[in-house]
Amino acid sequence: KDVGVSALFDTGADVSIIHSRLVKKHALPTTRLPVALRFRNADNTINTSGQITERIEGDFLFAGQSFPTDFYVAEIGVNDVI
Repeated sequence: KDVGVSALFDTGADVSIIHSRLVKKHALPTTRLPVALRFRNADNTINTSGQITERIEGDFLFAGQSFPTDFYVAEIGVNDVI
């Protein structure tokens, strides 16, 4: 399913995160993680969603190129994707 989003392209991020509201809004299919992950924000505080338990397998499209990406589902403020 193609979904246009507002993304913060953070070259220093360890993983890609998708906001849970976007997942719910578009009924995006998720995969449950075998082990929950603890997620810290850029300021090193623990994220309000607690642990990450789901991910989405998708593609990040940028400048006409497609990059296969795992997006972890969490609460991330105003951006749809980081």
